[in-house]
Amino acid sequence: MFTMSSTEPTTRRQRKRAREERVQAREAQVQASLVYGKDRDLLRAVTAKRNGDSAEGYWHKHLGKFWDAERPGRAQAREQFYQIVKALDRKASNLLVPELLGALWLVAEQKWVRDLDEWRPKNKSREGRFRSLVSHVLMKYPTPQFLFSAFLDSSPLWVPLAILVGQGGSLKQAQEHLPIPFTKRMWHMFLNSRAHCTVLEAIRTVQVDIAGGDRRVLQAVLGSPIGNRIGSLGRGAVPVSEAGPIEAFWHEFIVWVCRQGMLDPNQINPLYDYLSHCRQERAQENLQRPVAERRESWTLKGRTVASVMRGMEEWHTHLTKVKKIVGTLYDPSGFNPGIWDVKQPPNPNPVIWTMEEVLTAKRLALEGKTLRHCVYSYGGSIQSGAISIWSLSEGGDPKVTVEVQNKLRRIVQARGYLNRALKPQEANLLTRWARDNGLQIQI
Repeated sequence: MFTMSSTEPTTRRQRKRAREERVQAREAQVQASLVYGKDRDLLRAVTAKRNGDSAEGYWHKHLGKFWDAERPGRAQAREQFYQIVKALDRKASNLLVPELLGALWLVAEQKWVRDLDEWRPKNKSREGRFRSLVSHVLMKYPTPQFLFSAFLDSSPLWVPLAILVGQGGSLKQAQEHLPIPFTKRMWHMFLNSRAHCTVLEAIRTVQVDIAGGDRRVLQAVLGSPIGNRIGSLGRGAVPVSEAGPIEAFWHEFIVWVCRQGMLDPNQINPLYDYLSHCRQERAQENLQRPVAERRESWTLKGRTVASVMRGMEEWHTHLTKVKKIVGTLYDPSGFNPGIWDVKQPPNPNPVIWTMEEVLTAKRLALEGKTLRHCVYSYGGSIQSGAISIWSLSEGGDPKVTVEVQNKLRRIVQARGYLNRALKPQEANLLTRWARDNGLQIQI
């Protein structure tokens, strides 16, 4: 017979308390590894003096051009950023992760309406605590949840609109931050958008709904470049304030699509490429003409579905004539290719998947011909260095074409055969490649 040690819990209450303490200890250990384990410079930066080399180097590494005291307003932003870091270290350390630093910097750049010392986190989740932080220092009134994505994008594009709504701004004040003029009905629909969407997705949803489009049209619009860029004509996004004419055209396109009862929504992506080409071609023609002889921008006014589809098919036919293509070479983007051995049952032998950059015009045209899309139209953007095109292949056969915005380090398109969506295996490999190269995925 043995006797129980006096250090072990004897009663049910003591055993329960001991279990809770063990769970809390494990959670604290996991939390510490999540926050500090991958990059211990962060821990040193939080505890170091403000002018310490470790802190300065860390913030400059993760915030880049924003971390510059010589630029106007940066001194105050840095002061508020340090306040945020110190507060989070005490109250919500799970927000101190590299992927949220850009969003925290956007918060630090704004004019605060409340003292940060009064903030008490109301949630346990990372996303909930971040919304709680933003609401406390920037918002005066309850704010629709989707608007907080303006900060999580680490981009200032929609931040002014989110703050204006959170501080009780009117529709009239918001018009300058919207890509197209909104009616009161559209504004009401926008403010009642679903919680888990981006600001641009909410705007596109309003445009489709107000034009009478169904869910299939909406999904096709959100899956096209219109769904993740403002003012895009195949050459990247532009600020909201400069996107008026282009966004007016894309709103016209959305209304035009919604009114065509029998238009296949799968044609929206190819139509986007074709219409971008038409607009750019007209703009280039006007640059070569005297001002008095210039024609108005290309529009859909008076054009039928049949005429537009016929023009698109003729353009595609022209693009896929490889024998007429000049052997243009493109400069490498600098991102690393990928290669993986993937086991695909029931095949016992692994299949080699690769991610390779398209570096010649001939290879670009062949990619479009193989997968039946019009990627060759992006040749000018590749030459300018704005984007790079990559091919995900299985055993040497192209399966997915990927578009990367080089400066933003962002994947904005990934299309398979006939513009189909990615399969699970392809999506997994794209995610792995993006992670290896430090790229964001916004498809």
